[in-house]
Amino acid sequence: VEDLRSNGLSVAGELRAVRLILTGDIAWMTSFCGHAGSSSRHPCLICTALGPRWAGDGPLVAFQCRGSPRTVEQSTDVRRALGTCVENADLPQPLTHDQHRSIQRRPLMFVPPEDIAPSPLHLTLGMTSDTLRLAAEVVRASAGPARATVFCTELGQLLLNRAGVEPAPYFGGTFEGRECHRIGRKLTLVCELLDEYAPARWAAPFRRACADWQALLPILNRSAVIAPHDMDEFERRAASFVDVTATPKMHILVCHATAFLRRFGSLGRYSEQALEALHGRFNQEAALYTAGTFLGSCGHFIKLAAMSRAPYSALYNNGPTRKTARAGARVATRPDDGRLRANKVQNGAPGKSTACKEKEADDVAKWSSNLAAAAARRIGAWENRGNRVRGVREQKVQLGRHVEPPK
Repeated sequence: VEDLRSNGLSVAGELRAVRLILTGDIAWMTSFCGHAGSSSRHPCLICTALGPRWAGDGPLVAFQCRGSPRTVEQSTDVRRALGTCVENADLPQPLTHDQHRSIQRRPLMFVPPEDIAPSPLHLTLGMTSDTLRLAAEVVRASAGPARATVFCTELGQLLLNRAGVEPAPYFGGTFEGRECHRIGRKLTLVCELLDEYAPARWAAPFRRACADWQALLPILNRSAVIAPHDMDEFERRAASFVDVTATPKMHILVCHATAFLRRFGSLGRYSEQALEALHGRFNQEAALYTAGTFLGSCGHFIKLAAMSRAPYSALYNNGPTRKTARAGARVATRPDDGRLRANKVQNGAPGKSTACKEKEADDVAKWSSNLAAAAARRIGAWENRGNRVRGVREQKVQLGRHVEPPK
């Protein structure tokens, strides 16, 4: 792969440049690049902005995009400084933060920061979970713990009955990608539920954030080329998230996703699911990429993929699709039509078995309980931090009163 990227690929006598786009979840990409991870002092792979808890250590604030772009030369300098060591901690005199900028391990390959995909799938998963947790935090902060527990319970039932989603225990008790898209389409119902529990001055900003996320979600995961006016709308909507709590995923969405979108024309075609699609294609056509070793087969596959240039949306449409209804077929358009699923359930038709219903109820109840506990921890941490800050200020005021004026 490094040879292809350095020397290019000859196609019909023409030398083509090969660009490697790094994609995957954030944990894997940080390990690939030798980065210390999302909890480090410089949590971003693309720029050197400081994390939220390090914001007071310098002029860089991660969520305001004040970090300078990373370069391949910085990773090269770290690798040269490490010598034969694997990690920075193994050096007799470890590098300082200003020297390594959270690149604390030997990188496997040098990838330009502008060629790192913003992980649309994991952005979708993380932002959806953060949005629901934010609603619980709003109720917890404005109405108290008892009302927050009731709200989380009703929210779980709303997502189950109206959005048709349930948390997956094998997925960490959270929602998968398809469920996140369904939740995104039903965020208006979440806002209406929040209006019943939180004051208008708390619920109105949440409603605006949900409207922005509903507009961002389709563009974030679409594998087709995005129109320029949609790119402008994406940039405007993404910038509106600066008033929400800063997280590494949100930093990528606000500060770097638009630049990648404008450069390559799409985010979804370079997502983690796109990597899985290429993996499936490699397995299906393994006989075409024979070599003496597995890595040789992978290299042969990458050469052919480079010859076909950038992927396109039709490449990922390789599964069975539902055919459109024939001309003149009756379509369930009336609200009381018996062919609608909701009406079938109301009329007594068994939609699911009793065991499935019990399992769904247990999973949703556990998710609601975990959501209420997470909101309580977050609000408790904010309250403790505020109390400490107020205590320090009061102590400074008292000390100032006892200081005698100079004679």
